[in-house]
Amino acid sequence: MGNRYLVDVLQEKGLNLVLLFTPEHGFRGTADAGENLESYTDPISRIRVVSLYGKQKGPTESQMDSLDVLIYDLEDVGCRFYTYISTLEYCLNAAGKAKKSFWVLDRLGYNKTFVAGPVLEERYKTFVGMQPIPVLYGMTPGEYAQMLIGENWLKTPPTNFKVVEGTYPKGLKKKFDANNVAPSPNLKTNQAIALYPSLCLFEGTPVSVGRGTASPFEVLGCPIPTMGFYTFTPMPTTGAKDPMYKNQLCYGIDLSKEKQEGFTLKYLAQMYRLYPDKGRFFRSFLDRLAGTATIREQILVGKSYQEIEKSWEPALLQFKSIRKKYLLYYKNER
Repeated sequence: MGNRYLVDVLQEKGLNLVLLFTPEHGFRGTADAGENLESYTDPISRIRVVSLYGKQKGPTESQMDSLDVLIYDLEDVGCRFYTYISTLEYCLNAAGKAKKSFWVLDRLGYNKTFVAGPVLEERYKTFVGMQPIPVLYGMTPGEYAQMLIGENWLKTPPTNFKVVEGTYPKGLKKKFDANNVAPSPNLKTNQAIALYPSLCLFEGTPVSVGRGTASPFEVLGCPIPTMGFYTFTPMPTTGAKDPMYKNQLCYGIDLSKEKQEGFTLKYLAQMYRLYPDKGRFFRSFLDRLAGTATIREQILVGKSYQEIEKSWEPALLQFKSIRKKYLLYYKNER
């Protein structure tokens, strides 16, 4: 979601755009996480915008009837619980059912080279995790769509499917600049995106990730002085209209200068150790985000975060053997 949208370019080229479908965070990327959006007419393009976050997860049959091709063009962050790939799956199924073409305008981005974290278990399938993949699955949207089709994970795969591959100079750093291309309102910097896979698990705890501050997903804390020396006060802002601990002074840690790539339980283990009421630290949403109950269970019995992370290795090796069939970019580097 940059300053210039694909819809603007296509309209300039004279293409007839019928509908715009938007995932979580809205078409212009300003909606809160989890905010249910209503459909509306985009004031700039004058095209009807249909929300695919809430009760409606994918295009309806009548909406697909008005289309020749459904195009997917979203800036993703490569995390299983980032809901854009769930929207991708619903849209692929809708195109398949309607026998319409589906194109993915593909791109490299942050976290596309990392494979880490627990693989989702069947009983934890929800909109924040729909397939047996790890937290970081190391694929672009086009590569992942190919996996959904190739592994028969779709109910009705599209027969006319195309990945429009991005072109990149040799040796290009496989990142994007979040200052220019923010995938959502609380991922404002490359640092926040690097920390996001590890910090999003805190959404299933009483610890704030800094929504409502200038540094969301770069700080951690709650209104308990023993949680750390760094302080922040969440306030209502774009993308966080009613943040956790609104107007309350929170104590915790600042990770804005922390060098972190991939996925780690280090911060979760640290904050659990500091939190005084251990019995109230974990909430059910954490298991859904993690795709397993074992993280919570192993921390509760005293396992170190290093031991827990090591236990994922067999499942990750198995996933990598599947994933390699669908890679399009930098195959020799992964």
